[in-house]
Order: sequence, then C-alpha cells, then structure tokens
Amino acid sequence: MGEPPPALPPEWLAGPGWSVIGLLTAAELPATSTVVGKCVIYPLTEPTWTPFWPGQSSLGPDVANRDGIIVVEPGIRFRTRHAIGTIVGGDCDQPTARQLGQERFDSAIALLALAQGPGMPPPYVRVMSVTDSSGSEPGGPENGPMTRMNFHEMVVKPMSEATIRRLIMLDGMAGSDPRIATLIKLWNVAEQANRRRFSASDMDSSLVNYCKVVEQVANAVDQKAAAIGDPAVEELVADLTVKLTSPRPIVERVKSIEAIAQRLRELKSIGSRRRLARTLETLDVHRDLGGAVLEVWDLRSRKAGHPNPTSVTDTQVDSARAAAGELLTFYFNWRWRQRPAPPPRHPQN
Repeated sequence: MGEPPPALPPEWLAGPGWSVIGLLTAAELPATSTVVGKCVIYPLTEPTWTPFWPGQSSLGPDVANRDGIIVVEPGIRFRTRHAIGTIVGGDCDQPTARQLGQERFDSAIALLALAQGPGMPPPYVRVMSVTDSSGSEPGGPENGPMTRMNFHEMVVKPMSEATIRRLIMLDGMAGSDPRIATLIKLWNVAEQANRRRFSASDMDSSLVNYCKVVEQVANAVDQKAAAIGDPAVEELVADLTVKLTSPRPIVERVKSIEAIAQRLRELKSIGSRRRLARTLETLDVHRDLGGAVLEVWDLRSRKAGHPNPTSVTDTQVDSARAAAGELLTFYFNWRWRQRPAPPPRHPQN
C-alpha cells in the first residue's frame, strides 16, 4: 500500500486542472504512450500493484513477469506495468474530477476491449490518484467498500500492430461519428454490467445490455422506421376505433385498449427482428454469427428483461457478449468502408 501512484507523462502536465491517474490491465497493452480519446495509456518503468486492504485476498502471479487480473473477494487486486491518465479542467472539485476521470477511463477501455476483440478478457482500470496541477490536494484510491468484480486471470501481452490499428481507427471514428459513439457507450454499459455478474438478476441485466448493443447496430444500419400505414397496424387501429365508439361499459373499453396495445407490441417485436435480420444481410455476416445474434435477440424476448427473469445462464451471457462484440466489429468495418473517398491527388508539374 506504500507504493507511490504513477505520474503522467511530462507533456500532459502543462496547464491547470486535475491529474487523474489509474492503473490499467488488459490482454494487450501498448509498448509506448498511446492517446485514446482524452486519455493517455503509457508503460511504467516498474510493475505496480493496486493497493491492498486488510481482509482482502491477495494472489501473486504464478509465473515470473506475469501480470494480470486476479479474482479476489470482495474486491479485485492486480499488478500491471501500465497506467492511464487524463487531465480534467480545474473548474470542479476533487470528487467530480475523480468521477469525470473514471468516465473517460471507462470509455477508453471500452475502445480497448473492442480493438482486442470480444474473445479476450475485458480490461480493467483502477483510479489511483487525483491531484490538482499544483500538487497541493492529492487524493489517493478510495478504500471504502469495494464492488465485487467478476474477472479471471489473464496474461498481458504487447499490443499487436493489428490491435493498434483497430484502436486508432475506432478512436477516430468515435470522435467523428455519433452512431459509433453511441454504440461504444452502450458497449461500455454492457461491459460494466458484465463485470458485476454474479446473481441471476446480474446475468439478466448483462444479457439485456448486450442485446441493446445488437439492437442499436440494427438501428444504425437500417434506419427505416415501421410505417404508420402498415396494413396490420391499420387493421388494429380500425378495430380499436369501433370498440371505443360503441356503447360498451368503460371496463370493456379499457380491456380493448390493453389488448390492442399488447398486439402492437407484438407487431413491433416481429418488425424489430425482421430489421435485425436485414441488418445481418447488409453487413454480410457469416451464418454462425447471424444465428448467434438472432439467438441473443430471441433469448432476451423469451427470458431476459421481464419482471421475473428465468434461467439466463453464464454460458448464454458469454455467448451474447461474443456475438454482440463480433457484430460490432462487422459494423465498424462496414462504416469504415462507407467513409468518403479521399480527393484525387494531382501530379505536380
């Protein structure tokens, strides 16, 4: 617990504001300082542990030079050779700066998780210090009750060139395309829920959040809304009009409204699944992924997100994460191909 928090690279320390620094671990991390959004990920000269509190389990890496996440209860502790930092404007207090810094870190590791691919364990970051530019108000890691985190040990490898390219591409697209920024935010929410997946309700929440990612991909690709003039909808509206204008008791008319509302929800659900199927065709996903994505949607419709969720399993949530993550990759590649072509270069005379 006596280890000093890592410092930001010198080039990030100019100007007033709060310096928020965290320790970061992931399956792949860059060998040099890398800017992601409003954060910088940078290597440390020596491996560093997150703090230890009495009563907390602690496991060291079982192989020399092996860093990674260790499952502990009730919190999580890890050793790493990487930190992440950001500068938050000085017009806020320290707790607000910590919160804003954590939000930026969460966005950065969401991009990192997508760049690595859903087959890798999710990254994790732990805020270590919040200090103003003068250094007069240092704030260390919070040592109150810790949130239980659902993690597995991982081996940290140098980031491959392919992952670096994907990370740079995603970072640039997230800053310029609102649809991609929305998808990354939803993925981050789903990943946060997945990190706290222990109980049946946790698994239900995780599945619902990954399904929201799938649905938002469909919204981004196929923006055609259900037409008001759809024959089935017109028929329902006409039927409701007759029942509401007839001299029937108010109780029966209320029941008619409820029955029509239920039918409209069913029609909307059918239409949403069809739109998702069209999206899979547009993105030209392979058959296995298409089946997995539709299964995520069907599973949510049958089991998850209802007042009494039933029997959502760990395996089903893992499959939902893998399907949603791979679908995002197809969508990002599709959007990348859709970007405007650069203007032609004219030879100089």
